[in-house]
Amino acid sequence: MRKLLFSALFGLSCVFSVQASDQNHDHHGHDHHGHAHVAPHGGTLIPLADGGGNLEILFNQQTGHLQIWLLDGCAENFIRSPQKELQLVIKRLDVSEATEGTDRSILRMPLAAIPNLLTGETIGNTSEFGIVNDALIGVSRFAGYIASINFQGTTLTKVPVTWQ
Repeated sequence: MRKLLFSALFGLSCVFSVQASDQNHDHHGHDHHGHAHVAPHGGTLIPLADGGGNLEILFNQQTGHLQIWLLDGCAENFIRSPQKELQLVIKRLDVSEATEGTDRSILRMPLAAIPNLLTGETIGNTSEFGIVNDALIGVSRFAGYIASINFQGTTLTKVPVTWQ
């Protein structure tokens, strides 16, 4: 009951803070109520848990570096997870000439938990996950899912992920 009440109150505070700030800021994403949220690292926001959270994905096709952060419903606070890695499965939708013709259209890869000395985040208690994979170099679009995410004590499965 406490968790439900906290979630409801937190959701209301998110709505009020977003409404107040909408007049003065440029926003990059919208939640299911039409309120805009900004991805803190300039990536793409993907809603989680019926708007109770967000996943931010940032990808660099030149280096093959892919990062994911777990965020609250307003995309303002990081949410730590006890996981040591996230399993990502993607299908390449568009490939540059440099990688065209390779036989790797479906990629399965572990995104390792990233510790952060400044925030005190550690492997098994972090909001950031990432990988650098040469198979991602030159890929400009993909779609797939994260097999499972432990998000605030709830296990979310086959969480959709896209990069366009």
